[in-house]
Amino acid sequence: MEKALQIVKKNLLSIICGVVALLAMIALAYPLSGMYTHFQADLTTRSQDYLRAQNLINTQRSLPIVRAGGTAVPLDAFPTEQDCDVAAQAGAAVKSQSDELMQKAAAMNQAGHDPLLSPDILPDPRDRAFEYRTAYLDMVQKQLPQQMGGVMPPNTDEIKAATDALHQSEVEDKIIRVNGVEANRDQLEHNFQDLAAKLPDQLLEERATKYKLYMDQTSLSVHPTMLDQNKKPTPADVWYAQLALWVEQDVAASIMEANNNVPNSNVLTDAVKRLVRLDVPEGPAIYFQNGTPGAAGAAAAPVDPSTPDYSSSPTGHVCNAVYDVVQFQLVMEVDQRQIPLILHALQDNKLTNVLSVDITQVDTNAAADQGYIYGSAPIVSISLNCETLFMRSWTTKLMPDEVKNNDLHIPPPAAPGA
Repeated sequence: MEKALQIVKKNLLSIICGVVALLAMIALAYPLSGMYTHFQADLTTRSQDYLRAQNLINTQRSLPIVRAGGTAVPLDAFPTEQDCDVAAQAGAAVKSQSDELMQKAAAMNQAGHDPLLSPDILPDPRDRAFEYRTAYLDMVQKQLPQQMGGVMPPNTDEIKAATDALHQSEVEDKIIRVNGVEANRDQLEHNFQDLAAKLPDQLLEERATKYKLYMDQTSLSVHPTMLDQNKKPTPADVWYAQLALWVEQDVAASIMEANNNVPNSNVLTDAVKRLVRLDVPEGPAIYFQNGTPGAAGAAAAPVDPSTPDYSSSPTGHVCNAVYDVVQFQLVMEVDQRQIPLILHALQDNKLTNVLSVDITQVDTNAAADQGYIYGSAPIVSISLNCETLFMRSWTTKLMPDEVKNNDLHIPPPAAPGA
């Protein structure tokens, strides 16, 4: 025993080191294995942070490109705190200019877009819905055609009525009777036949020289609910009729702008000879949302208009939190030489875009046989797909709840302080 103690004393340090080494090996396997894994993960993270930092240091940076078609200018030094302050001020200035531009766009968009009768007819017309219907039909069927100087070619009944009136004035009113006997009817009837043969052409020429363009009762869209005298229009009916009417009024103003460029103009001299058809969708289908007209049941419209959807239209515009999109079709017969003028009138100082143009030649001889006299200009038919934007900053307050909640899915305004 004493001998064993002597051996332990002589090798105590070695024994202690061996025990420590053994304990270290046991601790490395269990329970310190978890700490090892943690340290390894931390080391990996720090290594990745180091590589990112090196990438930040070594990457060549450039000044922002602020002009279209500009080229990048290398940034020679890392921005200082003063540089960051200048950049922040520039960003605030850009935001201020952007907000001002939005306000001007909204004001331009709202100008001339007042509801019929009075501003408070919407969002809920109540018992005034019947009064609105009367005003709406008068505007679409009478006032707008009159404002544009629209007319239809003389029809058979009108030519017959004019012929009867001519016969009365040139024959019956000029009969001379001697002793109760008509003395000159044969001569008057002979003269009348010559005048009557020329009368249709005279009526056609009169329409072409006294009016601005041809159009008929089907040229402008009429909201179908407004034609049903037995049904009271709902607030949504009034809204959609008014929205379509704004589009029609804008197009009418553009046509008048294009045609009034010629002094003392008429059908023979005007750019737009005939308004064939202006089709504006009805009801919720009037809205172009998520790439689909009137996407009923669609999710809430995108909130960010800065990410256009070019798969939907050439402009990428769809309904969103800033504006709503209305697409419509316009067919006109026009002076081919004046197409640029017409397109400019449709889009200038308006939130309206022409998306596509389809042009076909018009047989003016065949048109003349139908009563459309266009003069000597080369005439083409243009079919336009267009869109116009309505800013929500002023339209939302006029929308009935049914439109906001069910058709456009506009979320309610955030509570103050939220």
